[in-house]
Amino acid sequence: EGTDLAELLKKRGPFPVAEACDYIIQACEAIAEAHGHGIVHRDLKPANLFLTRGTGGEAVVKVLDFGVSKVVELGLDDHSDSGGRSHLDSVVTKATDLLGSPSYMAPEQVISARDADARSDVWSLGVILFRLVSGRAPFTGNSLGDLIQNIVHGPMPNLRHFRPDIPAGLEDVVGRCLERDRERRPDVVEFARMLAPYAGPNAAPSLERIAILGPALVQAAP
Repeated sequence: EGTDLAELLKKRGPFPVAEACDYIIQACEAIAEAHGHGIVHRDLKPANLFLTRGTGGEAVVKVLDFGVSKVVELGLDDHSDSGGRSHLDSVVTKATDLLGSPSYMAPEQVISARDADARSDVWSLGVILFRLVSGRAPFTGNSLGDLIQNIVHGPMPNLRHFRPDIPAGLEDVVGRCLERDRERRPDVVEFARMLAPYAGPNAAPSLERIAILGPALVQAAP
């Protein structure tokens, strides 16, 4: 029982910084574990982050809908890349297919769904955080073509332009997630750690689990 963050955002408007960071850190924990099992979500958005309550009444975020996820199995030869990883889509895709929700998709994913990897999920989480804090998406367009053009080539958004009261450091963290060169983005574990100074106490259990599991999950990540 509960509601997704898209519905909550619609009802309430932009979230306080600490609350938004709490929710994203919890999502990072779930996605880090998915990445550790070789699963790339490919459709992270507020509607797929479901807010419910734990046994003590605390806010708990559940990551939903892995319907367009990609599975990377280690040590297989069929259709594997140079690193020995076999890429298995949970749905049949062509290089030109557009899977997921375009507003939240990384540049490499809007070009080719098959090119999405763990760092593409980090971009999506950065877009979600931008949306939760500012109330608007970082990239918009009057058409799908305009939106894709802005994601791939448009000017990078300035979070503090829409929410001047947020810490400058948080804007830097979001900016790291929205690097078009995915090699420059943090992994999901590092992203959670970068958000820790801006989060509230509800994020502590997720941060503790990420600290314990993080090295193993990152090593296994696609």
